[in-house]
Amino acid sequence: MFVGMEKKEIHFLMGAGASFASADTTPFRVPLGKDLFDSLERTIGGYYFQNMEEKIKIVFRDDFEKGMEILFQNNVDATWMQIALSKYFLQFVAGEQNVYLRLLDMLINRDVVYSFSTTNYELLIEQCLNQKELVPYYGIGIRQNSYNLISLLKIHGSPNFIPDANVDNFLMQGCVFPAKKTIASYPVKAVMPQEALDFAYKNNGLAASMAMYAMGKDVLHAPSVVELQQELWRLKLKHQCKFIVIIGLRIIERDEHIWSFLAIQVNIPILYVGDEVEFFDWKRRNNRKNCFYLGDRFENCISEIEAYISGERSLT
Repeated sequence: MFVGMEKKEIHFLMGAGASFASADTTPFRVPLGKDLFDSLERTIGGYYFQNMEEKIKIVFRDDFEKGMEILFQNNVDATWMQIALSKYFLQFVAGEQNVYLRLLDMLINRDVVYSFSTTNYELLIEQCLNQKELVPYYGIGIRQNSYNLISLLKIHGSPNFIPDANVDNFLMQGCVFPAKKTIASYPVKAVMPQEALDFAYKNNGLAASMAMYAMGKDVLHAPSVVELQQELWRLKLKHQCKFIVIIGLRIIERDEHIWSFLAIQVNIPILYVGDEVEFFDWKRRNNRKNCFYLGDRFENCISEIEAYISGERSLT
């Protein structure tokens, strides 16, 4: 299916802290989780936010995932929140001074093989790749004669992963579903932001294939798409990865699909940008040896990453 599988890549795993630190975005800076609910309510609003009890809003402001758990306990179908999140994250556009572009400039200048994955919903990496005349490819390996493709895995899904079908056949307004169970499975296509926005604003009872911002990261719509992205990510790390650079991703060990998997990949060196205490605690508890802390700010660590790429700094 693919060629180039034997090549070892430098792989970047991006979390919310990376997009926040990338800085140059419109209409405003991508928020961290602690600021998401207020920004979402203010920007998107609508019936559900207006009618949500204030005590539940307080929980969301303290911990978005705990707020989602309350919705589940009340057996509320979370599709409306997935649609709101799609509308919200699709609005962000990377500017010319975005730090993702600085990272890409360094990688292009170094002429190395690299790839990306992200837990984020927004499309900043896709936009920055496009600005460098590169094409994001939601798969692994390199297709023959397509060397401008850069692998990008959205391991929690993406608001531009929408049904590749006549969605009128899937209208489900007024139906009641168990809050954390799959609502629908259907073919999915990856589309440009405007088409994804048009789909979100149709309000037809379906959402993009995205993991919920909740404990367990369940997927209500087309879960097989997210499952495949995660399986490809595991394959990439096992077979294609020279070392991994993790930027802005909190170490939350209940996210076992990430951190338990990384803990046992003892042959893959890890460079980490983020919370120092969390990193060294995770490293100690998992007895990981070839893991290196670079700093807490994305924009300040590009030169550190380059030093490891060039061999100036050792990965052993």
